[in-house]
Amino acid sequence: MSGNRRLEHLNRITEDSTVRANDSSTGVVSHAAPIRVVIADDHRLVRQELRNILEETEDIQLVGEAVDGCQAVELAGTLTPDVVLMDINMPRMDGVEATRVIRHRYPSVQVVGLSVNAAHFAEALRWAGAVAVLNKDGDHARLIEAIRSIRPTRN
Repeated sequence: MSGNRRLEHLNRITEDSTVRANDSSTGVVSHAAPIRVVIADDHRLVRQELRNILEETEDIQLVGEAVDGCQAVELAGTLTPDVVLMDINMPRMDGVEATRVIRHRYPSVQVVGLSVNAAHFAEALRWAGAVAVLNKDGDHARLIEAIRSIRPTRN
């Protein structure tokens, strides 16, 4: 078998053997391994609301919560999430700087910025490496869609 045909065969085996689960509430078919998420926000009630949204979604797993940018960087390294939901205005290290540090140290970890005024911070967050910037008071479905659009790079 040639190298290309062998690779195609291995890819087909991998795709065929991947366990999939059907989330009947959303109609979404997902891989068995959920998307791992860390929430970084200094407001307890915001973290609680985000936690509630994520816990209702089968293909997303909340793995940690940070109360400031320094803790977000630390958790990105120790928990290796797929996504960090990052508030902008936080103590010790703001969300823009935390995003820059995370993307530099842990390139496989993606960041979705969250702000009350996302338009104001969008350019700075994207420059720092965020893949999306959303309003905190925005549509929950849009948040889930942004998280799902990020494909995990881990095995």
